[in-house]
Amino acid sequence: MMHRAADQPFSQVDVDAACAQHGLGVGELFDAISRLIVRGYTCGELTFGFCDKVINHIYSFMLLNHNMAPPGYSHAVFLAFDEGG
Repeated sequence: MMHRAADQPFSQVDVDAACAQHGLGVGELFDAISRLIVRGYTCGELTFGFCDKVINHIYSFMLLNHNMAPPGYSHAVFLAFDEGG
């Protein structure tokens, strides 16, 4: 799911399925993905461009589907990548 999100926005169907599969709420799911992004970027496994696209899609999904910014950790990661890493 995360790797597809670099090329296309998150879909409600995919988010709902991932939440159900992992027993998480939307905010918890996106915070978990954000942690993977930070870990991968810090270790050099994920590029800045990839991480920036995924975190932007998280932000857009939350704004468009829930009319709010992402939860705390995801929002902080979004702001960090928005400022350039």
